[in-house]
Order: sequence, then C-alpha cells, then structure tokens
Amino acid sequence: MRLSTITGERLISANTFEINYGGSEANVAASLASFGLHSRLVTKVPDNEVGLAAISIFRKYGVDTSCIITGNGRLGVYFLETGTSIRASKVVYDRKDSLISKISCDEFDYDKIFEDADALFISGITAAISENGRNYAKRIVSEAKKRSVRVYADINYRSKLWSVKEAAEVMPEIIKDADVLFASAWDLINILGIKDETDVKALYFNAAKTYGADYIITSKRGNMSASHNTYAVNVYKAKENEFYSSKEYDIDHITDRVGGGDAMAAGIIYSLQKDYADAQTAAEFAAAASAIKHTIKGDFNTATVSEVSELATSDGGGNIKR
Repeated sequence: MRLSTITGERLISANTFEINYGGSEANVAASLASFGLHSRLVTKVPDNEVGLAAISIFRKYGVDTSCIITGNGRLGVYFLETGTSIRASKVVYDRKDSLISKISCDEFDYDKIFEDADALFISGITAAISENGRNYAKRIVSEAKKRSVRVYADINYRSKLWSVKEAAEVMPEIIKDADVLFASAWDLINILGIKDETDVKALYFNAAKTYGADYIITSKRGNMSASHNTYAVNVYKAKENEFYSSKEYDIDHITDRVGGGDAMAAGIIYSLQKDYADAQTAAEFAAAASAIKHTIKGDFNTATVSEVSELATSDGGGNIKR
C-alpha cells in the first residue's frame, strides 16, 4: 500500500494521504494486462478488507489474481512525500513483518502458477525485504527454469531496504538464470561483481557472458528537477554485442514517477514476448511506455499498445484525440 502526500505537501504536515496498491512485479502485471497479455500476479495479502481492496484493484485492471494467497497478518506499506520542482520525493518504508516478508516457499502451487506461462518477472525488491523473500525469489526462478519459462529479472536496488553488500551476496544467485536482465552499469559493477571497464560495451559483454543473459536493459534518466526529467532506454543484445538506444523523451511536467521503471520493463517484456522484429523497436516501445507512465497518476501504466506505439513512432505527443 502506497500512502502519498498531495503534491507540494510534506509528510510531517500531512493530514490526508492518497492510497495506491502496487509494487514492482504487480505494476508490471497490470501494465501487461493493459497491453492485452494474460498476466498473473503471485503474492500474499491479508485475509481482510485491506487485502480484498488490493486484490480488487488488480482484478479491475484485468490481472489474473487466482494465485494470490491470503493469511493473517499485515500488508506492507510505504509513505511517499511527493516532491516537486527542486524538492525531491522521499520514501519511508514500513514493510517489516508484512505477510510477503514472512512467505514460505511451500505455500504456493507452482504448477498452477506456471500453467500456460511463457515468462516470469521477478524484482530484487522481493529479495530485499527479508530472508524469506530471498529464498522465495530463488525458488520461483528455479521453478521457472525447470519449465523452460523465460525469466526477466530486475536488480531494482533500494538502499533503504538493504545494503550494497547484502544485495551483492544475494542477487547473483537469483539472476544467474535470467534470460533478460534489467540492470544499470552501477548494478553490474557493485552488485553483480563485474569488473569496472572503461569501455561500456566490454562491461555489458562481460556481464552477459558471466550470467548468460540474452539481453541487458538499462534506462537513462536525466534529473533536471523532481518535476522535469529526460528518459531513454538502452537495450544490449548479447548475441550481437550491440547497444540499441531509444530516442530521449523530455518529460517537463511529471504527474507520477512511481512505476516508471516497471512500465519500461513491461514494454520490454511485451516487445520480446510478441517477437518484435528488432531490439531497436523494443527499446523505442519500452521508452515510450515509461514516458507515458510519468503522466499517469498511481503505480500502474494504463496505456494501451496503440497509445504507446503511436508515441514511439511519432515526433512527440500532446495533440488532442478527437
């Protein structure tokens, strides 16, 4: 559960909060559902009105919730102080002892989870929240590989959840079977232990060779202010040892940045699962998806394929649709 201040208001003075339900994997699931793909969310929520509210949101957006389990306990929460102009956004986590942090690997029916599945998306945030989360992340990736399901793994490092040292001890094992890896150059060096290279292509080549990834995806964000960013996507294709870079978007009035990276990940997944002709097209589609998400309130990118494709292939947006 995300509890956000109204734009311009600080946590210390807030009297009301806006509620959104989400999370990295959840946001990707909702975005893929908006793109028309069948997406299934796997998690655990409280067996009460709060848990039901969360499940209902995902059902509303067309996500398959049949593999969500419930139990006695609490839902993880974080507070967001929404930044604007020169004041950055701030996050305060309250996730200790949430149901998902205490998850047992044996609680899930993996045959049901992977029934007719082509892809799994897993985020490092799941591993960051607890030892149980780490064990579960390792288990579900191994279950995917047993079934020849393509694995998309996002490092998604959060310094307020765990240290670089902890992440570096855990994430290599989780992502070693990833077919597609979402990671920055910083992630590759500091978390995955790839030797720092002056040649960026050599860095990504070594990472792909070490971990066996077919693609490594990274975003390029420029921060002029909390309200004004630039955004682009780079796709490294290991087979060709080449980078493919999208055009750069100038997002000069951000509505909600949360979920922007997840929207990009969903754009890559959609592109690769739909067998788009080339990595360049995937990069353009993913960047456009994230750019649009920055204009949408809440955690989810609710844009359609046609909306994203139109932006990806145009010189810009903003014209009224009549």
